[in-house]
Amino acid sequence: TIHPKMKTLKMCMANYTKKLLTRFDMNDAKPVPTPNFAEEVLHNKESKPMPDFPFREVVGSLQWLATTCRPDISHSTNTLARASANAPTRAMAKCARRIMRYLVGTQNWSINYSPEIEEKFMKEHQELTSHEENINKIDKNLFTCAIHTFSDASFGVAYITLRSVSGAIIYLYGCPISWKCKMQTVTTGSTMESEYVAAADALELSSNVHGLQNFMLGIPETEETPKGPLYIDNRSVVITARRGLEGSAEI
Repeated sequence: TIHPKMKTLKMCMANYTKKLLTRFDMNDAKPVPTPNFAEEVLHNKESKPMPDFPFREVVGSLQWLATTCRPDISHSTNTLARASANAPTRAMAKCARRIMRYLVGTQNWSINYSPEIEEKFMKEHQELTSHEENINKIDKNLFTCAIHTFSDASFGVAYITLRSVSGAIIYLYGCPISWKCKMQTVTTGSTMESEYVAAADALELSSNVHGLQNFMLGIPETEETPKGPLYIDNRSVVITARRGLEGSAEI
């Protein structure tokens, strides 16, 4: 829904979500506050087979929803997808239904943009420059950029492989427009390493957004073009990145 005069945008897939819940007979299910579950539950060998449960159909339906406008279910849906090659069991069905139970209570959630949302987003993140650990260490001009990139990692959570999972989301003018959740392609030995890999995945994702924005605005992309801030919640990574290669040995 677009309101040109109010300059607002709303992206919602409530109708699709309702059809999804109806298709898999989950309309009257009891809502849960989170879609998350432990991945090892999917591989419970003692769980009874459930061949009639349309596990792959559920995964495909959820993936479309997560890709379109529901980043909050991306991680859980990708976890389900990694078990798609297995024969459906009662445990797998329970995990899939948990995500749908979460959707029962959140089917009207949407991605929104408005000048008020943008202003609030920018103001809240500009306040980070006044934190005692950030004073005189952050270029305040970065917070005037339209694109803000966030990354995070879950260390060693993948079942069997023990690989970490990267998460990234890109905000444009305070509105989420691109996101990704994937298992890392390398095995990391610490939370710091996994956060660095997640940051690299986030920068790769954001490069496409920067390129599109520069193309749409007619701005040539150069090394001097401001890229906007990259947010990482791991203190070791932040300190190391600020000190660079020469100062990393001091930590």
